[in-house]
Amino acid sequence: MTPIGPLKLKRMPEQVRRRLEMATAAAWQDVVDAHAEHATRFVALVQDRLPFDQAVERYLTDTDLRDPAAAAVRARVFIRLEQAPGFPAAGDAQPSPGGEGTEGGPEGAVGLKRFRPDVLARGIARRVREHEAFEGSVRLAIARAEEAVLQAHIDNAVQFTDILSGNLALDEAVEDYIDVMRLTGGRAQSVFQRTMARLADLHLPAQEVPPAGPV
Repeated sequence: MTPIGPLKLKRMPEQVRRRLEMATAAAWQDVVDAHAEHATRFVALVQDRLPFDQAVERYLTDTDLRDPAAAAVRARVFIRLEQAPGFPAAGDAQPSPGGEGTEGGPEGAVGLKRFRPDVLARGIARRVREHEAFEGSVRLAIARAEEAVLQAHIDNAVQFTDILSGNLALDEAVEDYIDVMRLTGGRAQSVFQRTMARLADLHLPAQEVPPAGPV
């Protein structure tokens, strides 16, 4: 668990600090669980193209997840997939369909035909299409994972604001959550903006939009 960092939190009442420590531990658990679920789905998605261990590392790299969270997610995924019946072990690569020697039939029947320029060109084009389709699937899977993790952060940041109600302003409480969870860059900005939008729905009175006037 990451300790509560900002000094101003140390001046909070003991009961508040205790609740924050519990909320921080729960937040880390939620984020690791979300990553582990989507990393497991990612490994299953790409198992025909990447070995087990490389797929996990690709997920961690593309989501910019670093230790200690990365180590926790890696361990969770290994445990989950180890329990999955028939799943390839780490390092077992599954051959991609349409590999070398498949153009035109079995290797022995192809002979020198596969070295003809037109056959080579078709093989290269096919591999390019397969690679582009693979990378497109990866981008979609990573986007889905990022959204799930972002929602977990927003839910937990809202809980932080509830715990710190009366001690810190809403935006300050969200910023403290971001500090405690070590969020940086675009991810930190997204969590702050979307949490504040969620808080606006919770705290601002509902207002009806006035009807549009005549054009």
